Amino acid sequence: MNKLEVDNDQKIKLFQKEITNKLEQQYKENCQSLELKIQKIEEENKDKITNLEKIIEQKDEKINLLEGEIKKANEINNELINKKIDKITNEQKNLINFVFAPKYIQIKNKWKYIDN
Repeated sequence: MNKLEVDNDQKIKLFQKEITNKLEQQYKENCQSLELKIQKIEEENKDKITNLEKIIEQKDEKINLLEGEIKKANEINNELINKKIDKITNEQKNLINFVFAPKYIQIKNKWKYIDN
């Protein structure tokens, strides 16, 4: 091999090494950039997830409060219904007693049956 070929071979090897180094550097920079982007996205998602968890917790608390209110309302409703049933039952008993009970009045020291 002559000197010119050796010089050209060395230049080619140097050029290849330079290109390889640049590509490796670019690859490292791209990796770092992607890692930073991934980290940023993870932080954003973490914040979003935290906010969603808070919202879900608030909704659960509201649901529990509403369930408690529904339970109280049902208890009050049942009490009112039971009172009305008792009142109607008593009125029914009074009506039955009034309609079917014999009626007597005293006339001059005598009892007489009255039928309407």
